[in-house]
Parts: sequence; structure tokens; C-alpha cells
Amino acid sequence: MWVEARWTNATARAEGVTDLGIGGAVRRYFLTVFPLTVAISFGVGLALAAIWPEVREGFLLSGVYLGLVLGEFGIFIAGLVYGTKKVGPLVQPRRTGVTVGLASGEAKHVQRQVLGREPTYHEQLPVLRAAAVQLREGLARQLLTMPGLLILFCGQAVSHGIV
Repeated sequence: MWVEARWTNATARAEGVTDLGIGGAVRRYFLTVFPLTVAISFGVGLALAAIWPEVREGFLLSGVYLGLVLGEFGIFIAGLVYGTKKVGPLVQPRRTGVTVGLASGEAKHVQRQVLGREPTYHEQLPVLRAAAVQLREGLARQLLTMPGLLILFCGQAVSHGIV
């Protein structure tokens, strides 16, 4: 009885949840926003290194390092803002997670079905579709911010002379 009530509530929360183009928004981010942010912050880093009073012999190394660090912060902030302003509104309507009312084992079962690790059940299909849309939104937001870490690690490698 409780299991049936939980799935009924999950199905009601899943009603109408749709993806209005998250893939296209992420593609636009990586084709326009990401390269512009990296180029601008890298240029600002080189300019700051050029006007810095102590740095003359290691100008290029300091400029590259500073540009990469600024790029990391720029990408992180741009990813957060873009995710909030562009990716978030593409999941309609905005609701809490469809698997919130399910038991943890049931929620994990739904996630495994969405990821294709288990066969899907026809009666759970509306919940699975809504969970897939919400999972895709979360993964898209992670994808927008995580390249900043790679840029930061590259900056650290440059500063320690590894590269």
C-alpha cells in the first residue's frame, strides 16, 4: 500500500516535466561562451603580468599562470550564471525531484533504469522520463563548471614548471 502511494505521488510529480533543449544550450555554451571567457581572461592575465612591477624575467610564465587562474574563475562563474539563466529554464515545469518521495532503494532503481543498467518497466515510464530530464539538467550544470578545474590544474602545472 505504501509503495503504491509513493509511486502514485512520484507519477503525479512527473506529470508534464519536459526538456526544452538542454543539449543545444550546452552546445552554445561550449561554442561561444567558453572560448570567449578563456580568451578574455587569458588576455587579462597577460596584461596584468605585463604591468606587474616585479615580474620581468618570468613575464610569460607569470602571464600564462595568471591567465589560467583567471580563466578558471571566469569559467566557473560563467558556468554557474549560464546554468541558472539558460539551462535551468529549459526544464519545464520547475519541480522538486520526482524521486524525492521514493525510498532510497527505489530512487536508485529509477536511476539505474534511466542510465540503462537495468531493464525499464512500462508502468514506471512517466517517472523514468521525468527523472531522466532532471538528471540531464544536473549533469549539464556540472559540465558547464567542471572545465574550470582542468584549467586550474593546467595553471598549477605551469606555475610549478611541469609544463
